[in-house]
Amino acid sequence: SGSLAAQACDKVGGRLPTRAEIEGLIRNFNKTEARNRPTLTATGRADMQAQFGDDMKNWFWSSSVYSNDDPDFDFDFDFAFGLGGYSGHVGQYYRYHHYSVRCVSGR
Repeated sequence: SGSLAAQACDKVGGRLPTRAEIEGLIRNFNKTEARNRPTLTATGRADMQAQFGDDMKNWFWSSSVYSNDDPDFDFDFDFAFGLGGYSGHVGQYYRYHHYSVRCVSGR
């Protein structure tokens, strides 16, 4: 992808995680499930922060962009998914917001 977030990861030899990878990470911590979507509990957010540091309170982009085929979302705009570290869930936001990047290894 040509997004600034993806370009930042390319510069360090990494890539943005997918939405599925972020949801998989969340499932390793204390969480709840609604409509097969994980959300960290307060304990889960604290545990993730202890594991990854204070910057996990930020919003982090994924490489997954919104698709009109996704039945849970009905937006018409240019959205991408990511982890809201403070809220503990994966959501979608307008792709041109300036949020954080947490790159992963591999292509």
